[in-house]
Amino acid sequence: MHTADPGGTGANEVTGGAGPYARQAVTFNAAAGKHADAVSALNFPGMPAVTVTHISLWSAASGGTEWLEGSLAVQKSVNAGDTFQLPASDIDFDLT
Repeated sequence: MHTADPGGTGANEVTGGAGPYARQAVTFNAAAGKHADAVSALNFPGMPAVTVTHISLWSAASGGTEWLEGSLAVQKSVNAGDTFQLPASDIDFDLT
């Protein structure tokens, strides 16, 4: 998750918090018609106080290669200590 556009480099990734913030593994259903949905929700416990504006998908828990990125339809402000959840129905992508 990011507090501004990651720009293909992972810039502005959330850091810190009581959790502390860490990337979460995601599993996708088999693609159908170039569309794939996440199998389950992603939870980020113990967040720092931030406004999340973008998400990205990486090949590793830290470092790695960025595969996808995008902006949230609605920015989300998170209070320190909160759990930020991305429902499975909100995690999907289309390949063109």
